Amino acid sequence: MKPSRSPFWLTVPAALFFFACQPRVETLPPHMMRETVSPEYLLQSLLQRQEEIKSLKSFVQATVERDHFKQALRQTLVLRGNDAIRVDTFGLFGQALGAFVYKGGHALLYDPAGNRLYRDEEVWDAMGDLLGMVVDFQEIIGVFSGNIPHLREHRALHAFLEPEKKFYRLETHEPSGKVRFEIDLDAMDLTPVRWVKTETGRQTYSVSWSDYRPVEGRLFPHQMVIVNARRREKLTVGFQTPQINPAIAPDAFDLPFANKVPLSPPRASGRESALPDRPSWVSAVDGDRR
Repeated sequence: MKPSRSPFWLTVPAALFFFACQPRVETLPPHMMRETVSPEYLLQSLLQRQEEIKSLKSFVQATVERDHFKQALRQTLVLRGNDAIRVDTFGLFGQALGAFVYKGGHALLYDPAGNRLYRDEEVWDAMGDLLGMVVDFQEIIGVFSGNIPHLREHRALHAFLEPEKKFYRLETHEPSGKVRFEIDLDAMDLTPVRWVKTETGRQTYSVSWSDYRPVEGRLFPHQMVIVNARRREKLTVGFQTPQINPAIAPDAFDLPFANKVPLSPPRASGRESALPDRPSWVSAVDGDRR
């Protein structure tokens, strides 16, 4: 008598069912396989991530809040490393309301309404009047690309996993020891979610990042909140169609009309502003968004 054999059409489905029922083995991030995660490990992870983002372009929806004041702004942002940023602000119908440039330690702010150009130190006073908030770009320029300011100067102190096991808390300080920082990182992917700066025991700045989504192969935060504790001001930034590491024209941080605008406020004339309607790179990004 020949041994009985299971029909092929029964054997294959049974095998498929067996393999389908096996538990899926997911690849864990390298730090999850370590018994302990040192402060130095978290610091190096942040530094490596920051090296991957060299430049940024994006449309921005910003909201400024302070005591009895709230203002929404439509802006475009272009950023290069930690040394140059340009922010153009537009009205409801796309008309230019102002242009700010910080590059190589120097700042320019153009006010179309008064046809006035502010330079360096006077920029910070004018910024509060024009935009409703003073943002020290020299201090925190890196946060707009999801980076920790001056991270290479930090010295790691302590690190621990918070009780809910959602975040690592990394505590650092500057070489002098007078300025301290708290950095919260997502426990799974080690992206920064919160940064707090404290001087002589008092909080000065805090920044939080959220809504991380993949952009060109990298996780990028699509929302950011900056709080200036000393001035009691809050800036909420929503990034729309961000581009990571795009090519940036050498003149992207130049205001071509800067030498033609008086530094002292002229009398109201009602004439059109000399500021171009939009930076040259905006049209290309706008086309991508449509």
